Amino acid sequence: MQEQRRRWIGWMVVLAATAQPAVVCAEPSSLAEVQRWAEQAWSASAGREGEARARGAEAARGEVPGWLRGVEVGAAPGWEVTRSTIGPVADTTGSVGLVWEVGPSQGERARAAWSARGRAWSAEAAAARWSFVRAALRGAVEVWGLRAMARHLADDLEAFDAALAPVREAASRGQLTPLEAGEFEVARAQLATEVEEVQRAAQERLKRLEAEVGAEVGAWGEGALEVVEAGAWSARSNPWTAVAAALGADHPAVQGVAAQGEAQRAEASSLEAWPLELSTSVEAHETGGVVWLAGRVGLVVPLAPPEAPAARALRAEAEAQELEGARRLATLRREVLWEEASWEASRAQLLRREEALLAPLEARVERLERSWQAGQVEVQRVIWARRELHEARHQQLERSVGLEVSAAQAEVEQRLMQGGR
Repeated sequence: MQEQRRRWIGWMVVLAATAQPAVVCAEPSSLAEVQRWAEQAWSASAGREGEARARGAEAARGEVPGWLRGVEVGAAPGWEVTRSTIGPVADTTGSVGLVWEVGPSQGERARAAWSARGRAWSAEAAAARWSFVRAALRGAVEVWGLRAMARHLADDLEAFDAALAPVREAASRGQLTPLEAGEFEVARAQLATEVEEVQRAAQERLKRLEAEVGAEVGAWGEGALEVVEAGAWSARSNPWTAVAAALGADHPAVQGVAAQGEAQRAEASSLEAWPLELSTSVEAHETGGVVWLAGRVGLVVPLAPPEAPAARALRAEAEAQELEGARRLATLRREVLWEEASWEASRAQLLRREEALLAPLEARVERLERSWQAGQVEVQRVIWARRELHEARHQQLERSVGLEVSAAQAEVEQRLMQGGR
């Protein structure tokens, strides 16, 4: 009954359906704008449920009765039982009185329990909001990463076109066979196709973000959401170190569980109370036409708290919530420490590849192009060298954009742990 009543009152406040203005995130210039967009979308949809539950808990708190528990009214005709007869006699009693709560205040405990339940529901709503906004921000960062990748590949394509111009000119003068010139054109077509595929992936991810948030993203131009400066990974400190330092029990995902445990303890405390009741009444007696008054005081003492089993179960559940909160915090710490170590290792690998692989490949392409123009090597060697250089650059680009995306995701975590500042 307690659980049913709690759930009923929790949802007793029904919000009237109202038309919500369109929430659009067009051309965001920062993560803060994306966050405001996601928060507005949350407030216009799922956030209203949390508000209703919190108001329901406050309404339930106001309904808890006070010290006065009821009015007691009674009337009893006198009866006489003898060996030969059973019947009424001229002795009638009427009474009116009040029933009071005595001992530790059950009402205060019940009100404290509903207050704790309201805080728990608010914490649950805050955790759900955090998860929703976090997913939106991380999705926006993924969009930015794909768009950054597409821009870098487009720059590669532009550089390839510049290098292809003398090849086409040589082919027009008959210095190259159609087969040799075609090899360069195939390599150029492969790169152009790659650019289109990444651009399409970025657009698809943007539409998926719109579906996940349930609000319009609008048009994102080339300058939208410049999260971090391209290439900043080589000079910046590890962004996950600050996240690891700030992570604690006040994390929204942990606070929601902790608030649930507190609510269950408060509810258990209210159920563990001994419901002592004091009744005071005035009785009117009528015997043989004579009316006289008498006072009566009664005390009801239960043999045990009637809700003790439920209270014990709630305390066990509260202890389980404590363990769950500690487990979640430990999991979050492991994840952040893994991100920190992964980011550091990836940056070190990128710096090594920059010196040990890319620089020699670039130098080889330059030597082969000069040798080919001098007629000393075949064009196929130049093509294969360019392809190897492009593949190495592509891998370097993917990993560097991945580092920048990871840094932006670290900023997301910090923003949300600091309340969105």
